[in-house]
Amino acid sequence: MTDTVALSSTYVFLPWVRQGAAAGIKTPDSLGADQAGVVSVPVTLRVNDTDEVTRQVRLYGPGDVTGIDPQQVVRTNPSHLARDFEPNYFPAVDFDRPDFPWLFTPAASGAGERLPDTASAFLHPSLRAAGVHTAPDVALPRLLAGLRVSDEDLIRLITTDLPKHLGVDPESASEDARRFALSAKNLSLLYRHARLAERLKLSIPKLFHWDGTYSFNRG
Repeated sequence: MTDTVALSSTYVFLPWVRQGAAAGIKTPDSLGADQAGVVSVPVTLRVNDTDEVTRQVRLYGPGDVTGIDPQQVVRTNPSHLARDFEPNYFPAVDFDRPDFPWLFTPAASGAGERLPDTASAFLHPSLRAAGVHTAPDVALPRLLAGLRVSDEDLIRLITTDLPKHLGVDPESASEDARRFALSAKNLSLLYRHARLAERLKLSIPKLFHWDGTYSFNRG
């Protein structure tokens, strides 16, 4: 008799996932010009019953990279030689190693760089009060790149299709009510719908209004 096991898949956002010796880097990323190009980590060695020996070992940095293994690239959007890629969409590359983009970054993630971050709330620039000028939100390009959607589609998801699920009230007089937390739940919700539209080859508006009917669960 064979037991049946129910399998489920879940998209999980891993903030700055790192493997190997790089996981031991403690130097925070300053995001400034004074950031060192190389970094060392302590390595301890002991053979049998001898005393431990600790040494600083220099890791490879970005200056040591001379090329990219093509096998690390598992998917590109647009695909090679594509002629029908929407000009307002954000291009994307999927790598085999989850830590490949920052594999040789000689620093650990600094404050405010980890997503999901339930302590951070995102307010789309289109929902800001008129006449109020604030510094650009670094989360916006990261969301566009991670979700692989246009800015127009992101606005649509936030204000029209998923506001209640994200906890957003686009019409509220309170700016805080127009924000949503960058939590794993909210990021996964946006990502699932963005990928579903992509797989079905539908625009975001058509995803929620397919033939004038609601065809699937929004949550």
